[in-house]
Amino acid sequence: MDLRQLRYLVTLAEELHFRRAAEREHIAQSAFSRQIQRLERELGVRLLDRSTRQVALTQAGEAVVEEARRALAAVDRVPAVARRAARAELGELSVGFVTATAPELIPRTLRVFTDQHPDIGLRLRECSFADPSAGLRDRLVDAAFVWLPIQSVDGLHLQPLLQEPRLAVLPRGHPLAAAGRLSIGQLLDETWCRPETNDPVWTDFWLAGTHRGGVPLRLGPGAATMDGLLQAVAAGQGVGLAPHFAVRFHNRPEVVFREVVDVEPATVALAWLDRSSGPLVRALLAVAREQADPALAAPAARPGTD
Repeated sequence: MDLRQLRYLVTLAEELHFRRAAEREHIAQSAFSRQIQRLERELGVRLLDRSTRQVALTQAGEAVVEEARRALAAVDRVPAVARRAARAELGELSVGFVTATAPELIPRTLRVFTDQHPDIGLRLRECSFADPSAGLRDRLVDAAFVWLPIQSVDGLHLQPLLQEPRLAVLPRGHPLAAAGRLSIGQLLDETWCRPETNDPVWTDFWLAGTHRGGVPLRLGPGAATMDGLLQAVAAGQGVGLAPHFAVRFHNRPEVVFREVVDVEPATVALAWLDRSSGPLVRALLAVAREQADPALAAPAARPGTD
């Protein structure tokens, strides 16, 4: 059975006359009849009642014609579907993000993307600190919003979008909380609350590994989320570093945030793999770049940020 046979059957159902149906399909009547007979043999049912004067569909023929029309219509839609998918107008996109990453940029980007691509299904995957790649490392998502740096994987692409200053997070009663600004050296002897992750690159960045110069790291409790990290600091279990957005979205009366003058900022990026470098990811990247303008970046940290 092939699509040509189904098309012939539909034409015959409309004409109920072999000669006229064959003429519509631009084929000899004998060849047309053989294709219909071959279809009946392949299906194992009689599709037509034939007489010298008329042709009529059997009950089975009517049912097959109905299905054939649907099948042919679906095939006719294939080129248009392919063109729309190539233009990022159809399909599904899975997007990961690390919990509490860029709480202004990500919702705005996804909202604009959905407005521009209403027929794209978005699947969102929120990950804890345990997976700073937000699902990319395990190939669970097509693209992800991540904090840099992260441990690289094969075929990884990164597009930086915005930067946020890193602030010291201290218990409110801590002696250093009275300072307006801090140097990272003032924090190195402290006990540090740590993100719970197996990514050594990410861990090193958030525990100021490149600034230690041999000063041993004293580890406090681990945390899977930004809320957990701030809770540990609020409980007096140690200090930590957090991006500036924590002041705006996770402020707690038990903790204070202080500018650290000599650490590099944290960078939010869109990440994807070679296998996902298709039109949907490119469309998301275009929107993310457009939305990540300076107006969305965090303001510079001010002395005495509480």
